[in-house]
Amino acid sequence: MTKLKSLKPRRDSRFSHNEAAPVDRATIVAIFEDTTRLASYVARTLSDDGYVCHRFRRLGLLTAGLDSQPFDLLILIGLDPDSDAMTALKWVRAHCGADLPVLFIGEPRKAADETAALDAGADDYVLKARTPEVLRARVSSLLRRAQWPKTRMPVRFGPYEFDTAKCIVTLRGNAIALTHREFALAYLLFRQAGLPVSRAQILESIWHQTSGMPSRTVDTHVSWLRTKLMLCPENEYVIIAVYGYGYCLEKLTNA
Repeated sequence: MTKLKSLKPRRDSRFSHNEAAPVDRATIVAIFEDTTRLASYVARTLSDDGYVCHRFRRLGLLTAGLDSQPFDLLILIGLDPDSDAMTALKWVRAHCGADLPVLFIGEPRKAADETAALDAGADDYVLKARTPEVLRARVSSLLRRAQWPKTRMPVRFGPYEFDTAKCIVTLRGNAIALTHREFALAYLLFRQAGLPVSRAQILESIWHQTSGMPSRTVDTHVSWLRTKLMLCPENEYVIIAVYGYGYCLEKLTNA
């Protein structure tokens, strides 16, 4: 099983949305499974109902994806003894708080796994053998519960403030016009401030592609962000290119 570095709990509620279902925008669901045996079936079932599904097969890509954009629901599929699903569940609850609804899918013959998943923070547990109708009903129920009114606080980084519900970033109170993709990329870099982020991680997290897209796409978007966000010493943050790797957003402590 994959081991993750210990992380301090985050208090911001980045991953939930407060709009009542049905919503004007698509509901975005993250699905994690180490293999593709069941994830493809789950994604197909939910996509038929209009959900936008993002599948993740590696734990590191899942955590990067959750850090880069808001999701309405996370589905963890833990059918194998060596699955990272339980590790992912514990990471989510420690790192993201309780605002992201989590549905855990497990084997019918392992009652102890259901107890462990619920104790670790899963909001609901579904047996693999249940029908598509049951899956749809559980998903709808979790989304309704998640849409109860919550107090949402913007996330602040120095003079920058990110409203993840509306995908708006402000600089000293002045809103900056960004596309949703630019917002997701900016939020990823700010969340990882001080750490190098590879082009491959950005492509996977923001464009959901691991190959076939030129790295110049990332370079262009980073250049746009540098200009639009006015990243400079006066605003406490600068973007530094990491040769042959990617980018690092640095906070200037003496700015």
